[in-house]
Amino acid sequence: MAKSLYEKACSLKNGVACRNLGDFASAGRAGTLDFYSANTFYKQACELKDGAACNSLGYLQFQGRAGMVDPIAGRASYQKSCDLNFAQGCSNLGLTVYNGQGGPKDNVAARALFKKACEGNYNDGCRNYGVALREGIGGTADEAGAVVALTKGCNLGAQAACEMLSK
Repeated sequence: MAKSLYEKACSLKNGVACRNLGDFASAGRAGTLDFYSANTFYKQACELKDGAACNSLGYLQFQGRAGMVDPIAGRASYQKSCDLNFAQGCSNLGLTVYNGQGGPKDNVAARALFKKACEGNYNDGCRNYGVALREGIGGTADEAGAVVALTKGCNLGAQAACEMLSK
């Protein structure tokens, strides 16, 4: 029932409905895992400016779940997700920029992306920002700032951030 309603809404250019169809397909809730359909729905939703869908599309592209591994396309999808203010997309983009996946490595940009993800209340974004601050990645080390970011990440549910506070 829900799937048919999402199909109708997606055909009417509702990005959230298209993303939900992608989620159904990528999780096998429509019967079987179908990453090719998920890719199609996420791409459609991303084009309709759904930041969460752009993030999911980036993940599929990095993992090669719907064809070839494509880090350049994955990084572009994470960029669009972040541009649409989806905090998890900013964190994922930060990781790809930090690791030089799909484009040049840039620690300064990675740190700024982790900060944006943390400001958007994404728990792992705060953990990543805290690590960048603590270790001086992309700028001067700032232990006090690291504690603030890690505490926020911990309070948002990032267990790794909680563990880092005790170190």
